[in-house]
Amino acid sequence: MTDHFATVKTDICKLLQRRGPLPEAIDDYRYLDAGHISSIALMEFVLELEMHFNIELSPLDLQSDEFRTIAGLAKIVQQKCPL
Repeated sequence: MTDHFATVKTDICKLLQRRGPLPEAIDDYRYLDAGHISSIALMEFVLELEMHFNIELSPLDLQSDEFRTIAGLAKIVQQKCPL
């Protein structure tokens, strides 16, 4: 795991922790399926991600299976904001 990936993942976790505690094993945590973010709060979370990382998430990104886990989301974000 690169430092950049680890930093992105840590920042994503901080954004998610604003909505409640995260489990210990986070990489494969399906935060949407677990109800960590409601469907109403999802758009707010997406906007927070876009503003925090200065990226734009596409509808395809939001519909991808990667978007549903913390590690997958970190991968998407890392690809959109390379060093």
